[in-house]
Amino acid sequence: MNFSLNEVLDFFNYAEQKGLQKPNTARANKAVIARVSSVLDMAEQVHMSELSAEEIYRRFVTKFATKLSPDSMRVYKSRFLSAIDCFKQWKESPEGFSTAQKPSNESILPTKSWPSVGQQQTTRPLLPEVPVPLTDGLFARVVGLPADLTVAEAERFKKIIDSYICEST
Repeated sequence: MNFSLNEVLDFFNYAEQKGLQKPNTARANKAVIARVSSVLDMAEQVHMSELSAEEIYRRFVTKFATKLSPDSMRVYKSRFLSAIDCFKQWKESPEGFSTAQKPSNESILPTKSWPSVGQQQTTRPLLPEVPVPLTDGLFARVVGLPADLTVAEAERFKKIIDSYICEST
């Protein structure tokens, strides 16, 4: 199966436009493909299929390992390999292509419904608002963080935040 970087990126535009993937998923896939594939020279971009996805990712790690956290690198690997697999599935059988996902045992969202505005959780104390300084004059706000946050919950929260990392190239 032969393909180029542009063909892969075009697929995710197509997937978004045709509803083959949710818009945010298609954009995230396109972004991770572009970012990880930034290590390829022009000839390699044209003949991307001649390199394995693992080899491309290995080169990405070599170039960016000191600039990204280990957790971010794991997220990049997972998303990059999944996006390449998705593209290859579509390339092999466009008419039979489906992005239907099996339900995961581990969901990002809690199984309980979100409390409505003004509704208090009675079982765990919550911090009112945690300001997070990001850069000069830019702050994020975290609202509703449990005051007794566990290590596992903090790790989960960190993974969600890590998924929003967008390094400029």
